[in-house]
Amino acid sequence: MTNKQNHISQLHDQFFYATFQDKKNAIDLLKTKLPQAVSSQIDFSHFEIANPTHHEKKKYRKIHSDLVIKTRLKNSNTPADIYILFEHKTDQKRSVLFQLLSYMTAMWEEDIKNAKSDKKTLCFRPIIPFVFYHGRSEWKIPTTFSDLYCCGDELKKHLLSFSYTLFDTTHWKLDNEERKQLNEELVLHILLFHAAFKNTRESLISIFNELSKFMETTNDKELLMYLVTYVSQSRNLDFEEIRSLMKESDMNEEAIMNTVGTMDVAEIWRRDGREEGREKGREEERLTVAKQMLLEGADVEFVSRVTKLSIKEIQQIKKSL
Repeated sequence: MTNKQNHISQLHDQFFYATFQDKKNAIDLLKTKLPQAVSSQIDFSHFEIANPTHHEKKKYRKIHSDLVIKTRLKNSNTPADIYILFEHKTDQKRSVLFQLLSYMTAMWEEDIKNAKSDKKTLCFRPIIPFVFYHGRSEWKIPTTFSDLYCCGDELKKHLLSFSYTLFDTTHWKLDNEERKQLNEELVLHILLFHAAFKNTRESLISIFNELSKFMETTNDKELLMYLVTYVSQSRNLDFEEIRSLMKESDMNEEAIMNTVGTMDVAEIWRRDGREEGREKGREEERLTVAKQMLLEGADVEFVSRVTKLSIKEIQQIKKSL
């Protein structure tokens, strides 16, 4: 993978994480996209981002799932946690099923260890795997683990299996029902995922049309700046191209000027592919971006989320300004 491809891949991953670590976005998606038989048993008033890093004992290495959400089961005699394992994909590999199994196995190994140390009866946590896909073509990978076996269906009944829930943005359509079920910010985020690999001018203009609608109901300039930056970086659009697309969209002149005013900061976020291999340069860039964002009035948590610097580092930078 080239430096540029690696940067784009990381950009999509960062945008995915930023989208679904937001409680309201994650809950809206899960309530509407999980099977009703599953979502109806979950008490979404309990919500926690769990540690996505798990230790694989036999291979002495860490494995990282993209996002793990810890919540609760309803109507249980004993309060029980349930884990939703998010895996974000932009490409298609049948090994995703084994990857999910590896994550679940690592979590269950933690349960074995804890039961032993606490001298309690072993009880595995329930884990719901969820694959969020946005790519160039419709998802073709089986959603059931047993489909990987090379044997007849009768034998498969006796072999290990599980299924994951799939949300494939490539054939997702925004209709009135979706607008009712999903909050406005999540709708906009999914539209951006949906159009991530559609570089036609028409698809880009439609994104700015939705941004225009969104701006009518929110004054969140930080969020708007982040969304416009994702559009520009993921499609390699420069300042003038962004401005041109805005003018062709439904955005009014005032909205365009307000958005363009954020692009000075957004331009700093653009990375030259030749610099990708230079860790020192990347670190200096993150610090520069953090300073600029703080000067623009962005809050500490948002700056940390975008730059991947720690809260403590951001706070130290803020004190020095």
